[in-house]
Parts: sequence; C-alpha cells; structure tokens
Amino acid sequence: MAVQSKTLVNDLGSAVVDELASQLNRAVAVTPFQMVRQPITAAGTNAADSIATADNERTSGVLFVAPEDLFVTSVKLCFVGSNGNASTPAQTTFALLRVPQTWKQYDGSSQTQVLAAPALNGIHGNNAGALGGAGTYEVVFSTTGAAFSSANRFQGGEIGELVGLTATGGTSGILGANLTSTMVSASSVGNSDPVSSPSGFAMGAGDSLVYAYYNKTGQSVNMFMSVGYRPVKDQLSLSPSFTQKAFHSKGR
Repeated sequence: MAVQSKTLVNDLGSAVVDELASQLNRAVAVTPFQMVRQPITAAGTNAADSIATADNERTSGVLFVAPEDLFVTSVKLCFVGSNGNASTPAQTTFALLRVPQTWKQYDGSSQTQVLAAPALNGIHGNNAGALGGAGTYEVVFSTTGAAFSSANRFQGGEIGELVGLTATGGTSGILGANLTSTMVSASSVGNSDPVSSPSGFAMGAGDSLVYAYYNKTGQSVNMFMSVGYRPVKDQLSLSPSFTQKAFHSKGR
C-alpha cells in the first residue's frame, strides 16, 4: 500500500493513530497450511492431483502467487509418512523458485506458462547449467535432505521452518538430476549450490513461488506447506513519535 507522511499532534486522535500504526507494522498474512498436490502428470512423478510422493519419485507445483508486492517471512513444511532426512538424505532434494510474472525461459523461447501442459518444459530452461545461473527466475531456497533433521523439527509429522534454515549440499551442491521432469526442469541440470534464506525474500505482485521435491526417504511422503508474508510498503513511521500523556485530575 502507498503510505503518506502525516504529522501528529499530541492528542487522543494521535494516540489512536499511534496504536494503529504499531499494529500494522506487526501485521502478517498466512496462506492455509494444507497438503500440496501434483498439478500436472509428468515423467518420474505420480499422476495429476496426487497427494503422495513415493520413494524415488518427484513432485512439483505452485505453492503461492503474490497478490501484491510483499516480503515472505515464513515457509512452513511438514512431512507426513517419513522423517525428512530418513534413508539417503544426501539424495533427497527440495527447491523453491521465485518465478516473475514476466518470466521467460532462458533458452530464449516465449514460454511463460508456469503450469505448462501436457509436457513440462521446465522453468529452468537450460539443461546444462546450474539452477539460478541464468534466466529470470530466482532460487530462493534449495537443500538436500540432510537439513531436514529432527533437530530442525522435520521429524515425520513435525512442522519445520525453511526461512532461517541452513541449507546443505556440500561441495557437490544440489543434484540437478534429482529435479528432472518437474516444473523446475524438463531435463537434468548441473549441480547447484544449496541456497539458504536467512530472513526471507521479496516477491513482486504476480510472482509465483514454485516448489520441487525429490523423495529418497525410503517411504511414501505427503507434504503440508504454508507461506507467511507481510506487505513491503506498509511500514509506518510517526513523526513526531507520540507518547501518551498522563491524565490530569483536580478535586472539586
């Protein structure tokens, strides 16, 4: 929202404005915490509308579309059916991409359909390079399953937080091959470094937040996710800063 500058006077109305500004500056919106579903059938994944990702399979989808310019402060993730780092965590892969409304594939095509049916052309668009190395999209988070430990509250059924989580992947980075045939990439991409999001990330109005997950936990997994965010233009500063005066009383 656009905010105008206002000068306050030291009265009761200013006290009300001061309290409203304080509450607006702490305001946050949260999308429903719900199970994610595979929107489109693709090789290496379950069928469309599937809610479970079997071991050695992949899933991807659009988690969130920004209704206005905003700042994402939280991305909650919960694994049901297995611990997030069970079995071979170095192979498990999870990624979040911020895809601008004006996105086009790196290979120069005019592809802008995030949900491209029937075949998934992939947002990455460059099979040889690492994720985030080119193109208009941005990798805002990517990690191997080693980060999804019980210490980080990714035990099966626990709700973990991706914002502030230290991503893992070692020197070999995130295995791009694990994201083949998802909305992120149609084919194998180069090894990509893990990406942490220490304090959140900005999204423009109309941008999409796309996730991709490769399951190597050894069991079928269902995922619940939600996004917490606040507008980036609603920080209100009051001038002068208002201090409530004590009421004065006088005996009759």
